[in-house]
Amino acid sequence: MYKIKESRLRNAIVTGVMVVVAGYLSYETYRLSVKEESIGPIEVKNFDMQIPPVTYGDNFFGVSFPDKDNGWVVGSYGTVIHTQDGGQNWLRQNSHTREPLIAVTFVDPQNGWAVGKAGIIVHTADGGKTWEAQDSTTKHLLSGVRFVDSKQGWAVGEWGTILHTSDGGQHWVAQETGNDVILNGLFFLDASNGWVVGEKGTVLKTSDGGATWVSKSHNIHVEITEHVRGTPLTIKDLSIFTACFLTPAEGWVAGIDGVMFHTMDGGESWDVVPKASKRSLFDMVVRDGHGWAVGTEGTYITSDDGGKMWKQPDPSPVPTTYWMYRADFVTPQLGYVVGAHGTIFRTEDAGQSWKQLGNPMGS
Repeated sequence: MYKIKESRLRNAIVTGVMVVVAGYLSYETYRLSVKEESIGPIEVKNFDMQIPPVTYGDNFFGVSFPDKDNGWVVGSYGTVIHTQDGGQNWLRQNSHTREPLIAVTFVDPQNGWAVGKAGIIVHTADGGKTWEAQDSTTKHLLSGVRFVDSKQGWAVGEWGTILHTSDGGQHWVAQETGNDVILNGLFFLDASNGWVVGEKGTVLKTSDGGATWVSKSHNIHVEITEHVRGTPLTIKDLSIFTACFLTPAEGWVAGIDGVMFHTMDGGESWDVVPKASKRSLFDMVVRDGHGWAVGTEGTYITSDDGGKMWKQPDPSPVPTTYWMYRADFVTPQLGYVVGAHGTIFRTEDAGQSWKQLGNPMGS
């Protein structure tokens, strides 16, 4: 049985936490960081709190590595940093926005997009040398972005927002779902098959590139013991933060309090995955028989059987108690995790050990 500790109010708080922490630093920190010419390549093993923009106070919300050398991390105050050597050195890039950037995706070392607060979408076609704003057609916070190639992409966010582009972001068009919930994450296998997850147990599926979205959360049945004012909690009381699919049939969704569900038939039915942690899970990756998930308070869980069973290593090989927001694996061996207070970790052995690539105080 699941015993959910957070109330409906806590669900909303956890859902919005990245936006809150993104705004708690002073404007002065941002002002110091906007001069791109003031910093050169950053030796990440020697992060200095006085070298903008990467400081103890920066929160990193998104990471994308299209290959083993090139990677981007985004976060507070429009921060974008780029590495060309697998994380050994980082250079700040000018995103031309002060808004927190919550997610980033690159389809190759040249073409990438980042999204964030106030509907911001910025795009680069030259590896981040220049970033330009795109018209998202919304002012709602955008919390997730995914492209399957240089043309086809989607972004999701508040008030049930799902945006789609078929021309690399020159034009973004809203896709209607009939839901006004906060959408936290998305996953697309190709230009047709995709999933979106969010608060109130939202799990939406498309098989036609988002022309139509179908709810699959009603097929999730889980017995929850906690009651609120005498009413039993249901799937609609849960926030789902992340989704990962291997095929249109097999995939996982996970979220608040460590809940995780697995489907083998495209969401027609779901199995409850035994909890490996009681803390919320923000992101997960499953590939080549391995699985990794990260979340609040340094939560890190793994799977060695293709996602059927998960465990929390003790002690954790990720030496932090800070919230970890995103993970990206270039290969089954090589992966990265980013989070609060300048946290960046890298693994070269499929998550058996992790090396910190950020501020030494971020642990």
